[in-house]
Parts: sequence; C-alpha cells; structure tokens
Amino acid sequence: MADTGQEKTEQPTPKRRKEAREKGQVVKSAELNSVVIILGAIITLYFMIESLSFNMIEFTRQIFLSSSNTIISTDTIQELTGNGLNFVAKMLMPIFIFLLLLGLGINLVQVGVNFSVKPLMPKFERVNPQKGLKRIFSMRSIAEMLKGVIKITIVAVICYFFIKNQIDDFTLLAHSSIQSIIEFVGDKMYTIFILVSIALIIPAVGDFAYQKWEHEKNLKMTKQEVKEESKDTEGNPQIKSKIKSLQMQASRRRMMQAVPDATVVVTNPTHIAIALKYDLDWKGKAPKVLALGRRKTAEKIKEIAKQNNVPIIEDKPLARALIEVGQVGYEIPQMFFMAIAEILAKVFQNKNE
Repeated sequence: MADTGQEKTEQPTPKRRKEAREKGQVVKSAELNSVVIILGAIITLYFMIESLSFNMIEFTRQIFLSSSNTIISTDTIQELTGNGLNFVAKMLMPIFIFLLLLGLGINLVQVGVNFSVKPLMPKFERVNPQKGLKRIFSMRSIAEMLKGVIKITIVAVICYFFIKNQIDDFTLLAHSSIQSIIEFVGDKMYTIFILVSIALIIPAVGDFAYQKWEHEKNLKMTKQEVKEESKDTEGNPQIKSKIKSLQMQASRRRMMQAVPDATVVVTNPTHIAIALKYDLDWKGKAPKVLALGRRKTAEKIKEIAKQNNVPIIEDKPLARALIEVGQVGYEIPQMFFMAIAEILAKVFQNKNE
C-alpha cells in the first residue's frame, strides 16, 4: 500500500519521547507492581512471622495480667484501644515502609525519575460518553479483560492441583487439635500465596512487554509529523537559506569596507584578489588578510583598491595559494612569510620614493 503520509510508520523522535514523558505517558505495568509488592509482603511475613507472633502473644498476655486490676470504664477502654492501635502500628510499620520502598523501587526500574501533574489535570474526554464507549470497546479494554481471565485461570489451576495433591493431608485434620488445624491451614495458605505470586510474575512480565509495545506504537509518527517537527526544531529550509544569504551579504559588505585600509592587494591578476594589511609597528606579527575572493568579488576588491590608491601586485602562484588557505581576519600562514615580505618591501620602497 502506498504511504499516504498519514500512516504512523516512523519511529518517534527524541523530542516526541520527551514530550510524552512530560505528559506522564511512560511504560508502566500496574500488574508488575502488584505482583512484586505481594511477593515482597509474603517474603517479609515469612521472616517476621515468629517475631510478630511472639510480640502479639506478649501483648495479649500483658492485657490479661493488667485486666484483673483494672476497673472497666470508658476511659480504660479508650486507653486499651489506643495502646492496641499503637502496638499494631509499631509492629506493622517496618513492613509498610519496606513495601513502600519496594513499590517506589519497581516504579523507578520501569519509569525512571519522572514527575508530571498533567495526567491529574481534568480532561473533557474523560467525561465524554462517546469517548467513554470507545474506551470500553477498545483493544486496551479487551487486553485488560484477557489479563483478568489469565490471572483467574492461573490462581484456579494452582489451587486445584495443590489441594488435589494435599487431599490426603486434609483428611487427617478430622483427628487433629484446633491448634494443629490452624497451623496446617496457615502453612498451606502461605504456600499457595507463594506459588500464585511466582506464577503471576509471568503474565506481569508479559503485561510490561505489552505496555512497552503499545507505548511505542502510540508514539510512532507520520512522515508529515516528522517533517513538521524538523521544521520547528531546525527551522524552515527556505528561511534558513535566506538567513544564510543575508549573513553572507553582511560579511561581504564588512570585508569590502576593510579594503581601503589594506597595504597591498595580491592578484591572479583577473580571477583572484587578496587584500593584505601590514604595519611596520607590528613587531613579531604577520600580515593579516582583510579581504579575498574570486571573479566578481575579486573585481570589486581591485576596484575599491584603485579608488583608494592601494597598491595592486600581480603574483599568480602566491594568489592561487593564498586563496585556498587564507582566512579573512587572520594572519597569513608562516609558509608565505618570505613571498609576502618581498612584495611588502617593494610596496614600502615605492611609497618612500
């Protein structure tokens, strides 16, 4: 199919990517965040369960010991509730802080450092019914639905096979104590949580890959967009050409204004002209190029030189060499010192005569 200029076939430019980040449009998988945090919580509980259990038992024991000497009233109930909440907060605070840091870490891994308030700004399309219907029936909503089905299927399959393999152990619970049943069920549930969390990492990574693919797809540009951005960034080629032309004209004008101050003009004699300036007071300095040019520019330099009685010397080899390496406003290269010195000697001799 021929490209109409409206198909998004071009890779996004750095400017496009930067603007997207400023708008909060980044590659981020909420599924990956959730799975990592859940897995982190389970692992944290595994290492802290004994400490948490001991502290809980000790706190409960202290309550029962003090209750025998406590008169029940509104004040004592409030005090007991406050102590309980304070105890729970202190006990769970390290876990919450760890999970908060874990969440920030996984976001940094996915997105990097990026702060933008634009996603929080109100937009009309969010309350537009027509736009809402499009979102409901979009590919993204279908993908979200498929992700939900996949997760439910994974959880159901793991639970089914786990319980099936443990069915003999479950039958033994009929002859166990309440404490043994609680410990058994808690252990099995913990194992299921671990297995489910690990299994959900696979679709979470898949979701991240999908989010990245969709993000890149949305950032792609049409050929026209690339051209427009190039114009905005680098300027319109016609305008740039015009500016360059004006700059060259201004430079040529300044160059011609300097010709009357020249000491000598070296020519080809017709196609090349180089205006040089040297002052006898310039001790240790070389002659400087005031102007140079070919054809029409050379003719103009010679014309101005004649009008201002600047000596014109013909030296074809020197003129051809200087036009190639000489630069306006700079001293001549050292290799030309002897040749220029001979010319300047003639010029100053003629002036003295």
